[in-house]
Amino acid sequence: MELADIVALAQRFWVVWLLVLFVGIVVWVFRPRKKQELERHGYIPLEDDQPRTRARSYRQADDGDDGDGGNGE
Repeated sequence: MELADIVALAQRFWVVWLLVLFVGIVVWVFRPRKKQELERHGYIPLEDDQPRTRARSYRQADDGDDGDGGNGE
């Protein structure tokens, strides 16, 4: 089977491939086990953009900024 034969076969069945992909994604998204996680992700745009105080202090400690202005002393 040459490459041209494979391309011709793929062109004939592209709708089937896309339908299988779509059904697979829908099944994966609507699994009962994923419901809570996906609902939590749905509220991300509505959450406050300011990081929590505790998270901010961890980030400041992790980036190595000791407040000396970057002169290393």
